[in-house]
Amino acid sequence: MSEEQLTEEQQQEVVKQIYQEAAELKQQGKTDDEIVATLKEKGLDAEMAASVVQNLNAMIEERKAANNPYVEDDDDGDSAWGWLIWIGILVVVNLLSYIFDWPFWIY
Repeated sequence: MSEEQLTEEQQQEVVKQIYQEAAELKQQGKTDDEIVATLKEKGLDAEMAASVVQNLNAMIEERKAANNPYVEDDDDGDSAWGWLIWIGILVVVNLLSYIFDWPFWIY
């Protein structure tokens, strides 16, 4: 069955399967070149296989950035929130000291 004979729904399903297979290979630790070679064996041309791998890598990077937008890659993720919480505590204690005329302030 050629691409022209497939309905749009069938074409979307084929594309979905291709990306799922490429993602599974990526999770298995395969290199980009190995994934391209596997996709070529499945019938994709070299350009299309390379495009799938590039798109997959872009999606992975976008997902990483979306999951952790405030922290750089080499950071463990605690420092930004830790500082934010610490500053918030200082502000709250000093505000309460001012409102209730407590004799101490935290600088």
